[in-house]
Amino acid sequence: MASDVDNVLGGPGYATLGGTAIGHSQGGITAKFSPKTRPVTVDQYGSTPMNLRHTGDECRMTIPFAEWSAAALAEVYAAGNDQTAGSGAAYIGIGRSAGYIYTAQAAEIIPFLTAEAAKKITFNRTVAIGEFEIPFNNEADRIFNVEFECLGDESADDGELIGNIQFAAA
Repeated sequence: MASDVDNVLGGPGYATLGGTAIGHSQGGITAKFSPKTRPVTVDQYGSTPMNLRHTGDECRMTIPFAEWSAAALAEVYAAGNDQTAGSGAAYIGIGRSAGYIYTAQAAEIIPFLTAEAAKKITFNRTVAIGEFEIPFNNEADRIFNVEFECLGDESADDGELIGNIQFAAA
């Protein structure tokens, strides 16, 4: 395989959730893929792993939302009572009863650079999870770092249960 410096990519991207761009981010969007495995051992070699068996994948993306907007706030805490589209004061409630099932939505991370836009990451189903912080200080912008769990999709092909990383236009 020949090396090609044109294949070295960089630059910022933006996120879409449910097909809608959710405003500016600040600090870079991150996707993290962690395959889970278990060792295969046999008596002859004791505890030395002789193979690894895939047991699943953990995939997360983190979006540092920079815009204090109804669309961004609705994604910060998906389990909250979403009143961002209400006619009164828009807000997101905090606190939910145990057993709540999150509503999953498709997500993409797309490079801003038009020439690289086809080189994106697509997730079939995501939900906002984890803690979030909203800083109030005079030395930084108010950024919401929101972590999303990327879930499997029963209707997707094996090897693409969570999504795909695209490197060229179809």
